[in-house]
Amino acid sequence: MTKKFEDQLKSLAFSEGADVFGIADLENIEDLDQEYQEYEGNWETAVVVGVRLPLAIVEHITAEEPGKIYSYEYNVMSNLLDLVIFSLVSKLEDSGWKTLPIPAKGGYPPKGGSLLAMARAAGIGSFGKNHLITNRKFGQRLRFAALVTEKPLETDEPLLEDFCGECTKCIEACPGNAINNSPFEGSDIRENGINREACWNYIKRFLEKPGYEKTICGVCIKVCPYSNNYKKS
Repeated sequence: MTKKFEDQLKSLAFSEGADVFGIADLENIEDLDQEYQEYEGNWETAVVVGVRLPLAIVEHITAEEPGKIYSYEYNVMSNLLDLVIFSLVSKLEDSGWKTLPIPAKGGYPPKGGSLLAMARAAGIGSFGKNHLITNRKFGQRLRFAALVTEKPLETDEPLLEDFCGECTKCIEACPGNAINNSPFEGSDIRENGINREACWNYIKRFLEKPGYEKTICGVCIKVCPYSNNYKKS
């Protein structure tokens, strides 16, 4: 029996290296600033993929030294994500549908607000108190890229569940005191969850160190209880 088109996309994404996959209805995230709106198209849905940062790298993170391998692998993850999305874009175009890639974005504080919102709308995870996506299997070790398409795909349900509860480990551990513990409301993901200036003032010093090519930290990712497991599928 022939797989339905959404399953074909998912299989292709995983065969190309994705760890998570979801499809979002763009109506669920229309209140966020979206770069794709600059491009002409009757965009219906977003396909979101994520890849995980290896746990051994996350375990090595400290406030004083995130790790040079972390910095290097950050670029590897971004490149992999963009290649996965490119393959999906090609499949959709070959099927006759106009499609636009949304590249992976790097750096802290997270600049990919749209990607995070798409990931939640695609059912991949919920927002943590640091407004990063929390996934049940990989915690906050995921990075994302996406595409938007005119094809009206069958979508996943947004994951609105609060995984954090009373946990405040990321707030307490943040070396820049940049996490405000504010709830997600509408487009506030970019503005109120993270004090971007405080975050930047802390992490920019790593750019002065040899071997660091990205503004990385990752302390909040490390301390998230969902990030620290070796759960198998």
